[in-house]
Amino acid sequence: MSTPTHYTALVIGAGIAGLKACNELHANGIDSVICIESRDRIGGRLHAEQGRNGKYEVGAAWHHDTLSNGLFLEELSLPAEERADFVFDDEDATCLVDKNSGIVNVDQLDTLRHEFERWVEMKYYQSLGVKDLPYFDLCIEFCYQKRDLLTNDQLFHLPQLLRYMELWHGVDWYGLSGKFSGIEHNGRNALVFSYDKIVSRIAKPIKDKIHLNESVSLVKKLPNGGFQVQSDKGNYTCDYCIVTVPQSVLTFSCKDPEPSAKTAARIQFDPPLNSAITEALTEKSSFGSLGKVIFEFDKVKWSTKCGRFLTAHEQPQDFVETVRNSDDLHHLLSTMREKLPRSNDDSWKNPTYIVNLAKRTGIPTFVALTQQPLTEYLETLSKEEVEQFYRPVINKLLHSLDAQDYICDLQDKIPDSDSEAPVLKNIITTKWSSDPFALGAYSACKPGDDPMDLVIALSAGQGNLRFAGEHTIMDGAGCAYGAWESGKREAKYILDKVFTR
Repeated sequence: MSTPTHYTALVIGAGIAGLKACNELHANGIDSVICIESRDRIGGRLHAEQGRNGKYEVGAAWHHDTLSNGLFLEELSLPAEERADFVFDDEDATCLVDKNSGIVNVDQLDTLRHEFERWVEMKYYQSLGVKDLPYFDLCIEFCYQKRDLLTNDQLFHLPQLLRYMELWHGVDWYGLSGKFSGIEHNGRNALVFSYDKIVSRIAKPIKDKIHLNESVSLVKKLPNGGFQVQSDKGNYTCDYCIVTVPQSVLTFSCKDPEPSAKTAARIQFDPPLNSAITEALTEKSSFGSLGKVIFEFDKVKWSTKCGRFLTAHEQPQDFVETVRNSDDLHHLLSTMREKLPRSNDDSWKNPTYIVNLAKRTGIPTFVALTQQPLTEYLETLSKEEVEQFYRPVINKLLHSLDAQDYICDLQDKIPDSDSEAPVLKNIITTKWSSDPFALGAYSACKPGDDPMDLVIALSAGQGNLRFAGEHTIMDGAGCAYGAWESGKREAKYILDKVFTR
């Protein structure tokens, strides 16, 4: 075997965390650095796909927390022509769409949503040791406790609206931690049209240091404190190693190897990752599957009065009566689990968050966000099957926007016409849950998890074996800018070590 090539630093993964780490090291005097990526492209879970009406971000698509988002603020410091285009697309309230009634107009419903969020916060943070319950349990408990203060319409529709939180975390209300369900926003959200422009900007100075189509299988600590890194294309040694693979891949790397699609990207660590990291990954943290289904139409033939919708799950017709007549919360929870089971039978069994791109951009496209476990099911379907599944929901949405049922033309056989009905021309569905280098979307909390344990363990690292990514940081967890910040953090660690020897 030939002598391994040696580097001061070796970065595993060319997502935004890995690229930023490599970029920072190179920019600050460490030229002996390499970034190894399994895919045939850079960007990781920042990725755009070309559709009929343009390119769409099928991974991260927003600048969140724009008051404190360092990546967004860096973009603003650039000349306008060098920035990725974006638009602030927040709405004062999300339009709730019900299967039977269309757009729901219930007095103070959004106010009650904020009251519920505050109630959850008080429940867990005014008293330590309160058991973490599924988000579903908290939604039903709140309705049960406050039923005498709610109208029938409020009681019926509030649980539907509360499920919007599933589409932030990528996990349904049965699998989502109630304790860590809250999202604290620090500024507006900006829809990004070209994250690939940001990725390319970061990668440009280090393009000759990025190896694509190369998968790392072994990271072994050497007696001198450095590391041997073995891939399917080479053998390397380095003083510092930064691992930026997704949390899902890292978790499977801690488990016994079993040949399957889920372990194709598994990395063997020798010695194994320490107990703090292993326990945090395998026992105290989880990851979700936020998926997207993109519906492209021929022209905008619907109202643009609303830009964001939550299509609600179908409530049992006796929901209000059941809640009002219940005299035992535990029995009520059991009853509601039976009445609202997990199901992929039709598109009204789960909420879907839909962005009407026509409002802000004029593009005749709906972007639907889905959650685990529905995402895994949808990502196995053909375009035709997805169209059949979502037809009732999309048509109801169109009716709510003063439009007709759409005409399906996925084979593109209908020439451009002046028909008043929207013509569905294409569907794009994400495949993150089956992608062996992603295995889902991003970090999430399920009941009993503690995200701090994972962040503390991974940000501490294992000596000069370092970790970066959205799952390794609290401010910006689950976000592109969090991953970017973690790459800066790990580059700084190495720079401080190298230049203070």
